[in-house]
Amino acid sequence: MTHRYDAEDARSSLARAEATVTRSSGVDANATGIIPRVRISDKGESERDEMWRLNVMGPLRLVRATLPHLAVCGRGRVINLGSLSGKPVGEQCRLRDDQICLGALTHGVRREGRGGLSCHRDLRGLCR
Repeated sequence: MTHRYDAEDARSSLARAEATVTRSSGVDANATGIIPRVRISDKGESERDEMWRLNVMGPLRLVRATLPHLAVCGRGRVINLGSLSGKPVGEQCRLRDDQICLGALTHGVRREGRGGLSCHRDLRGLCR
């Protein structure tokens, strides 16, 4: 079962966590992400800001919304789907700081987790 989620809407993470708890088996995965076509030398920041909102803040908000439910049941798993796609593609060399942050989020949940809570990051290859 899937639940609507808008990573740019902070309230959407609370709604998705509630829907997951009430209508499904409790399995939820962070799989939000965009790869903007920007270079480090590019002057604008709007595309990088959008990537940050979607790829970093979206998963962080969703995990925050889910943790209280996981604490109540005493067990659970957070799955963050990452990417190894921070590879140079043509002249684009994308600085994938969002993927570093996703790894830090995964480790943070592991450290804060209590009881039967676990957190995993699954790294996929270059996806199109």
